[in-house]
Amino acid sequence: MSLFNKRGLTRRDALKSAIATGAAFAGATGFDLAGAMRQAHAEGKLSGPLKISNWPLYIAKDTVPNFAKKFGIEVNYVEDINDNESLFGKIAPMLRAGHNPDRDIIVPTDYMAARFVRQKWVEKFTKADVPNAKNLEPSLAHPDWDPEREHSLPWATVFTGIAYNIKLTKRELTSVNDLFDPAFKGHVSLLSQMRDTMSLVMLGMGVDPSRATKKDFEAAVAKVKAEVASGQIRQFFGNDYGAALSRGDIWVAIAWSGDVVQLQKDNPDLRFLVPKEGIYRSVDNMMIPIKAAHKDAALAWMNYVYDPEVYAAITASINYVPPVAGTKPFLEKLDAGLAKSPLIYPTAETLARTHEFVKLNNADDKEWNTLFQSLIGH
Repeated sequence: MSLFNKRGLTRRDALKSAIATGAAFAGATGFDLAGAMRQAHAEGKLSGPLKISNWPLYIAKDTVPNFAKKFGIEVNYVEDINDNESLFGKIAPMLRAGHNPDRDIIVPTDYMAARFVRQKWVEKFTKADVPNAKNLEPSLAHPDWDPEREHSLPWATVFTGIAYNIKLTKRELTSVNDLFDPAFKGHVSLLSQMRDTMSLVMLGMGVDPSRATKKDFEAAVAKVKAEVASGQIRQFFGNDYGAALSRGDIWVAIAWSGDVVQLQKDNPDLRFLVPKEGIYRSVDNMMIPIKAAHKDAALAWMNYVYDPEVYAAITASINYVPPVAGTKPFLEKLDAGLAKSPLIYPTAETLARTHEFVKLNNADDKEWNTLFQSLIGH
């Protein structure tokens, strides 16, 4: 029996169409885990309940129920990550004390995932533990913070660009700097994620965020501060900007590509812009916090979703770039139009316009975040 998050399911059903069923049960055989874990998997028996903490609108309708049914365990899937900093604030005290934060899987973005690895707050695992990790997209296999993927597996690649309602803006947008058009005053939102927002602002200022200096960052903070003071910027959002964008309270927003594709199904006036200056790219990652009570089930979940057929169903629902190779033929059967989307299977041209954020040490990360938080009143 699955304790699937009812509120999240309702919101998801309101925002997008249900995906086709039937992509469910592949990829759960062939486990080669050590000791008791190997035996448990061989018998299809896992410990539970499996507790997964993820972002809203970030799963297919049937993935959790199908996994729970296959393994005969309870799954408590909770959509409680609104942004990375709030996730950190929730679970860091327990992790510092050497305790598990009542979660078997979390899904932080790469920079936060790197912090968890540095702090030794997440469990290691091997390729034998997750046989389907062989399907990982090669370009994601060796991040500098987890070069052998011993602590993480990517959940999705995210593009951060500009969302807007063309019915309200009354024109097509082309640039990051359209955020600051006085015609949109009071109807613009930014993200509460420092890297997403400041990467785009700096791109609009002609700065490559992957090479940004403190001086560049301070100049971008000053620009945003002035726009907040003038009333141009209405609000900073976490993952909850979609409702305001759909209602028309917000006309122009820094937004995540997959969210906008989903929201367009209910509001065709919404657009997602890859600005002429470029977009920000990040990766969200599955991780197992230390002393997870159900590590065997967590590893089984990772293996399950890394089957290309299973992850194609997830891609059809979340509309982000899949980290699992071989999904496209299965997605074509579910939604041929999505399989052609350059935001899901980006072209070389699109990838050439993506940027990462400069690598920061702990002290600089804290200082830059403090500067940014001063903008949003935290």
